[in-house]
Amino acid sequence: MSDSFDPQDEIASEDARIDEALRLAYRDMLRAHRLAGQPVVVMDSGVIKEVPAEEIERELDAAASSVQADTSPPAEEIRDEH
Repeated sequence: MSDSFDPQDEIASEDARIDEALRLAYRDMLRAHRLAGQPVVVMDSGVIKEVPAEEIERELDAAASSVQADTSPPAEEIRDEH
């Protein structure tokens, strides 16, 4: 029996892993800025705006909703599965 290799499957798998890593990194960056008291700059409906550190919680809530669970480890703890 021969395993067929489909490059599209490999690309889709890597794309999903990259997307998840970027979402986690964004969440980690928001947390770090909030803890340091530093504002972040975001684009909201095509408008660039600065979000003060005390208002970052809303951005974290939005980031958490795009991540499966906000209880996942910080990005530096994620290990390559290969």
